[in-house]
Amino acid sequence: MARRFDCIALVISAVASPGGAEELGVMTARLDGVPHEWRIHALDRPGGRIVTAGFRQSQWLAELQIQGYDAPRFAGADGMAVTVRFAGWYSPGAEPLSVDILHTPEGLGGPYWTSVGASRPAQVEIVRFDIHGSMGEVELAFTGELCRKPSLSSAVDPATCVEILGVVETRLAME
Repeated sequence: MARRFDCIALVISAVASPGGAEELGVMTARLDGVPHEWRIHALDRPGGRIVTAGFRQSQWLAELQIQGYDAPRFAGADGMAVTVRFAGWYSPGAEPLSVDILHTPEGLGGPYWTSVGASRPAQVEIVRFDIHGSMGEVELAFTGELCRKPSLSSAVDPATCVEILGVVETRLAME
């Protein structure tokens, strides 16, 4: 699943530009006690709209994916992603199957800070999730431990980890 996020992020960074970006929401977090903020965007491009927050539902899996960036330039940007998966149909109060948090402070070239492989799993609490046709709104809180990974193919360094505590409030595409 992490590979799918990487592919989505690479596509966004290849085609996105700051012109015409619509801000959908904000993600704020404290990384090792230091405050950070990322914006969630939508861009109208030839061939369709790119939205950095979406919810996908199939009969086997529900997936909420939110990507925030320090600016709507994407390529080379400081990014933060939260992906939450649920088995079957999503319903309020459902326990997530998995929660992945990924921070790319220097863009997609690395290093990466990920909750995958950390000593304690990431957690999320969905405070509000409303659906309005093809768009929705979500408010959630997340917490976890992010460990350094120098490159996509390298192992996580369990000795180099930071705590993260954050919130998201955004509109999102219902896919």
